[in-house]
Amino acid sequence: MTATEGLKPGTSTGYAFERVEWLKSYLGLAEEFAAEVRMTTYEAEYSNKAKTLRDKLDLDRREAQRVLGEVDFEREFNKSTDYREARLVLRKAIREWERLRDEVDSRVTRLRAFLSLAREVADLEKMDVRDQALRNASPSDPIIRAGTAGFIEGRAGDIRAGRDALTTEQPEIEMILRDVGNSFDRWSFAAGVHSGVDFIADQVLQAVGKYLRLTRPPRPLGASASAVANASPKSGTAIVDAITRALRPAFKEPPTNERDVQDQIEQILRVLGVDYHRDKEVAAVGPTSFRPDFTIASQDLAIEVKFANDRHSAAAVQRELAEDVAGYRTKWKHLLAVVYDLGAIRDPEQMRRQNEAHFGVCIVIVKH
Repeated sequence: MTATEGLKPGTSTGYAFERVEWLKSYLGLAEEFAAEVRMTTYEAEYSNKAKTLRDKLDLDRREAQRVLGEVDFEREFNKSTDYREARLVLRKAIREWERLRDEVDSRVTRLRAFLSLAREVADLEKMDVRDQALRNASPSDPIIRAGTAGFIEGRAGDIRAGRDALTTEQPEIEMILRDVGNSFDRWSFAAGVHSGVDFIADQVLQAVGKYLRLTRPPRPLGASASAVANASPKSGTAIVDAITRALRPAFKEPPTNERDVQDQIEQILRVLGVDYHRDKEVAAVGPTSFRPDFTIASQDLAIEVKFANDRHSAAAVQRELAEDVAGYRTKWKHLLAVVYDLGAIRDPEQMRRQNEAHFGVCIVIVKH
């Protein structure tokens, strides 16, 4: 398997890193559950903690199958008959994702080294052209001819060696670029590094950016990966992370309305053991009352759910969010918007970024 088979550039920030961390978290749940039930014989004897851990594992099972399937371990995982076998499969999948992550890192290093060498050779050729022009401009001046000849001859070997190294590396670089949808302008490059390097630099740098997005540690919704991993199961960060991971796999078929999405979020909150109210708390502003879908008093948090489809556009969702945020701010310190999108939002990252910047609202956009 190559470094990008199963990896989709741009799908999410830190694609490979994210999967390593997610699988480690799921493995940790499985190991904690196994330790909790090791001394029991029957399921009826499981402690409340063990039952809660089992519920979390079941909730995330579809997501685990999807992540494992991307590295061809889903079938082996599904065939496992107990948690011991399942943990072995998870460990193998983690090692494979780590291998992919490391391979991607090595590709970034090769791309950068290739571009650096191309620029170095280009600089040498530019100096060579300058000295040739200087010598040709004063053909009868023995001092200029002697001085430039030394520089030209001394540079010739370096230019040839650099050109040879670039030619040897070129097929591999072309393959690395193609794997992330970029192409190598070989005609411009063949015309001369001093003219071609500018043409290939853009493609190489774009490819480096795409590869880095596959491996750079993610920062989901303003929280660091370590903060998510170490968060209390009832913390705001853990709630955001659980909804982000578990909401989409909860639907085999697309939901038909906003209430379907609310029902699944309620199930996630229950599994987390969060004390919440649904459609109960109200923020009164003059003659208008604003009622969030969920409120969590311990986090001073209001959660609003939106449903976007071809009949309820992204613009309509944005207008509603702007109105809701203004009302909820009068009573709750923290706001979380969850938008389930059936294809109406063209640029979810921009929508997420702008709402966080302008309204200070944490927004999770889940695409079906």
